[in-house]
Amino acid sequence: MALDIEATCLNARKCQLVSAVALPFSDKGIDLSRAVYFVEPPRGNAGTSALIHGIVRSTIGIGSFYDIIEAIKKRILIVYGRHDVEFIVEEAKRRDISIGEMCYVDVLSWILSIPCWQEEARKRGRFTLEDALEVILGIVLPRRRFHDPLSDAVHVALLFVHLTNRLGKPPVKCAKSNRSSIIHAFRHFTKKIIMKPF
Repeated sequence: MALDIEATCLNARKCQLVSAVALPFSDKGIDLSRAVYFVEPPRGNAGTSALIHGIVRSTIGIGSFYDIIEAIKKRILIVYGRHDVEFIVEEAKRRDISIGEMCYVDVLSWILSIPCWQEEARKRGRFTLEDALEVILGIVLPRRRFHDPLSDAVHVALLFVHLTNRLGKPPVKCAKSNRSSIIHAFRHFTKKIIMKPF
């Protein structure tokens, strides 16, 4: 399950989640009709973040956060950076929604564990999703006015499929800090990772 979020800043404890997409996929393809989409206008001033995601107080809301939670429960989340998971966890706490343990593959960390791509990131001084698509898949995205979580989720899914085909079993992490829970979840999910679509 690919997940992408947009928020009013990068601090999950202080800032507001304004949009999210949960996108199921497999190595056979992506069905956009099954995407779960959520948009909630910021409660206050979105500040300069609105220049990135384009969501302001007058934006019309779409879906519900609860729909996102239902879509991602008991699924391995594929994200480009763990901040997506952190925002979901914090937003669930604010809304008093129980989500249990969240296990995920941080595609960015996986990429940066490979020396040649780590060196490329060092040269660029960054390694955004757009950088990864260009360097690894040869895809150059046209300049976008705003970030779109659905588009980003699709691209994260494409990167993930490519990486698993090239590198094999992905590194799975879990949001809980309890060591035994992490080990149990890693063993449980990696056994089923090939059999169950993401």
